[in-house]
Amino acid sequence: MPIFSKKITPTSITADIDQATNPTQQELDWGLVVQISEAINKTDLGAKEARKLLQKKITSNNVETQVLGFQLLKALSEAAPQKFHDQLIAKSFIEDLNKLASNKASDPRVHGAMIDALQSWASQYRQDSSMDDLLRIHDRLTADPVGTHGRSPRTHRAPQEPSLPREEDIPGDIELAKNNCQVLSQTLSFTDPNTEDITKNDLIQEFYGKCKDLHTTIMRHLQTASDPDMISSLLDTNSELVNAFKTYDDMLERSALQRATSASTEDVHAPAPPVQEGQSQQIQQQQTATISREGDALAAPYLNERTTSATLIDFGAPTPTQEYPPSPP
Repeated sequence: MPIFSKKITPTSITADIDQATNPTQQELDWGLVVQISEAINKTDLGAKEARKLLQKKITSNNVETQVLGFQLLKALSEAAPQKFHDQLIAKSFIEDLNKLASNKASDPRVHGAMIDALQSWASQYRQDSSMDDLLRIHDRLTADPVGTHGRSPRTHRAPQEPSLPREEDIPGDIELAKNNCQVLSQTLSFTDPNTEDITKNDLIQEFYGKCKDLHTTIMRHLQTASDPDMISSLLDTNSELVNAFKTYDDMLERSALQRATSASTEDVHAPAPPVQEGQSQQIQQQQTATISREGDALAAPYLNERTTSATLIDFGAPTPTQEYPPSPP
């Protein structure tokens, strides 16, 4: 194939997307989402391959495929925002989104899935002027008053002061937190901390960081929310995030314990260091001295006994004479 060809050879990404967007699927398969995300992160053209195929899915005539296509594209772009940045502003993609947004006969489910995806992209790329075309579609569909064509979307989206959380943002933030938490949990479940360092897994770190940020957002909503149903949903979401963080921490501890055990085993079975030149004679002298001392210690009791026995006999003293009766004549 020519080196400058724009044709992309299909990879496992294509097969997995076809499976994930099959109209027989009842809902998005998050296991496939993780699998596709990992494949995209390993290749330079993975994001482009995914976007081009999903672009066909969201413009198909099957409602279920369209909805799953938007959901999958949203999830993948959240997992790898840098890789999908250029794909979301591709000319053909923007043109197709505009057609879908202008189609009054569009199924409400497709319309809702598209708005959910656009809201996610608006949140991720709010300060990026290159995303203006995409964000104009979002503003038009959500009837955002700052999305008028007479003013720059970038100007109106620039933050002035840190704002308090708004109650109308709660449903979207809950969904975003749950989706990211689910991907993090799925990714952790597919990883063995005894064989892989999760702190070096890009996908895990990506979603762990997002979940930490979203947890802060959920906690802020809990401080200001007044609707009982919203508070209940926020508490449920908080529990899911906390459980995911606990799983992450447990895996870190298991990994640390495994490394410590391996290091200890290696130290026990490590070979003795080689004897350097000049040390051999010194070691032999030390061993000889040690053996001599041990021998002296063992022989000491016997030497003491012989000495004691010898001192009982005074060979210099006169031998006592014994008088015998005279022999008979």
